[in-house]
Amino acid sequence: MKRILLLLLAVPACLQPAMAAARKAPIISLYYYVASDPAAPEILKRNARRISIIAPQTFSMDAEGFIMGEVPPEVKQVARENRVAIMPLVTNRRFDQPTMHAVLDNPKFQERAIRYLLYYAKRDGAVGFQFDYENIRYTYRDKFTAFTVKAARAFHRRGLLLTLAVVGRSRHERDPEKPGGWDNWSGVYDYRKLGRVADFLSIMAYPEHSASGQPGSVGSIPWMEKIVEYTLSQVPRAKISWGIPVYHLHWWREAGQEKWRGRSHKFVDLGGWIGREGVRNEWDETLGSGRLEFTENEASHVIWYEDARSLRAKLELIQRHGLPGFSAWRLGQEDPASWELLGTEHPVRRFAPQKKTGRR
Repeated sequence: MKRILLLLLAVPACLQPAMAAARKAPIISLYYYVASDPAAPEILKRNARRISIIAPQTFSMDAEGFIMGEVPPEVKQVARENRVAIMPLVTNRRFDQPTMHAVLDNPKFQERAIRYLLYYAKRDGAVGFQFDYENIRYTYRDKFTAFTVKAARAFHRRGLLLTLAVVGRSRHERDPEKPGGWDNWSGVYDYRKLGRVADFLSIMAYPEHSASGQPGSVGSIPWMEKIVEYTLSQVPRAKISWGIPVYHLHWWREAGQEKWRGRSHKFVDLGGWIGREGVRNEWDETLGSGRLEFTENEASHVIWYEDARSLRAKLELIQRHGLPGFSAWRLGQEDPASWELLGTEHPVRRFAPQKKTGRR
């Protein structure tokens, strides 16, 4: 059986920057899907023609390699009716570090996990899976790479795709300013080796500022430029799906307090703040992000948000670097106006109807 290939691989990497400059090539849009969001099914149905790949985060792995999950029936139906490829995510349950380490320390557990994933892909009509394994100690880099190589071979023998969501970074070495981020999050990913064996990498270039830290943009253009420069030095251009945030972060601080607290929200949640008297609303053209600032009940509030203008800036970055597409976290959090950019300013690549795959 012929291996399923993403359309992005049809264009030689060396020609992509020139093509991008000449015209806006069709883009591969991947949207992550969370089943707990009650609005997600309707948003998927309404915008399916603007989505190349839907990636439900609905599978998880335990410490012995057993995997549980399913693609929601409503996702399968919409995908089938609109030629949207299904590529579920599999996570180490709750991003638990000991769980992931236990599997990486035991080849039998790894083989079990791979068998489960192959079965689920066939059962749910998926084109493959995306590894969304996070919070792994950097000392497990070689073991994680070996596990990925083993899985990729098994997937490819059956005509399936294997991709990875990897934490974005702008340097190869440990960042002394953010040692924890390297040690437990980004350091485990060997970009160069993973880029060779995976069908593509979704580079999570976010958050630039986290909810637990100081207020700031979620994923500014200058921040992303640094990450894309490093990524291109390690990974083939045709194998990069640029991870972008479509949510906003809201920080608040009580009077007299130094520490900020924050949480993420959907764009539609901004409706109660934009345009309200006393709310300062600024758009930063350089960062490609918006900022709200106000005081309520003596508490200071700062919101950095991503809207349709933010998406346009990121799509231009993707086009400028000749990247095949993007991976957006997540469906239902986006500015509704952003959908108008896909299919009009940026045509979306479609997939051929899924064919049954078999072992060759």
